[in-house]
Amino acid sequence: MSIAATWFTALVVALWPAWAWSVARFRDGSDEPWGLVAILALATLVIRDRGRLAPRPRPAWLVAASALACAAVTGSAVLPALARGVLASAAVVAMLAALRPDRRLLLPHLALALLSLPVLSSMQFYLGYPLRVVTAEASAWLLTAAGYEAARSGSALTVDGALVIVDAPCAGIHMAWAAWFTASVAGAWLRVAPAVFVSQMSRVGLVVIGMNVLRNTALVALESRPAGLGEAWHEATGLAAFALVCMATIALMSRGAPMPRRWAP
Repeated sequence: MSIAATWFTALVVALWPAWAWSVARFRDGSDEPWGLVAILALATLVIRDRGRLAPRPRPAWLVAASALACAAVTGSAVLPALARGVLASAAVVAMLAALRPDRRLLLPHLALALLSLPVLSSMQFYLGYPLRVVTAEASAWLLTAAGYEAARSGSALTVDGALVIVDAPCAGIHMAWAAWFTASVAGAWLRVAPAVFVSQMSRVGLVVIGMNVLRNTALVALESRPAGLGEAWHEATGLAAFALVCMATIALMSRGAPMPRRWAP
């Protein structure tokens, strides 16, 4: 094992008290284990660039990583588990910054580290209902423009006299996670510049909102029919929307990628 790998592994192991919460959440079903995919992606990216790690970490970033790790491990008395998980993720990325000469990957790696945390259920709890209301309202406008008699009540829609519930999956939380994950992997793989990465990530958010509204509008229009909509078609529509969002995300990140050239550490 190289010296750089030893530094990085030692930090990850030292952060086990912070990771234990994530493991418990994934194992007891409190959250969906999507974060494991982000962990595998981040590990793959680190392994890909292992030959470019410096043997001696930069002092400033090493101090930052150590401070963040100490706060994550010792802050159990004053910090919630999620906050300590965020600090631990930031510590890992700070160590990568200490060992890497290329700063382009800092933000994509940080995004992946944060996505590895069990945050889906929390996002659904805090953001799910507001997003469902926004989605339902936008869908009502589109359906009205298309000639339907549509009105929103809470997070439900009445379309031509039929009540259609905009349920939790229609909030778009999972679609947003998938889009951010795709953007982070593409941004790291293509080595997109930090400023461009932030700019494209904001555009990805707009793509998610727009696609989620279109998906919901199509499903509501089909659900309002007397025949309703079969479960298979419902799932197929959702998968198609996910695929389109991921393809649009990759296209956005590709536009921000630097021109091909020989990269030297």
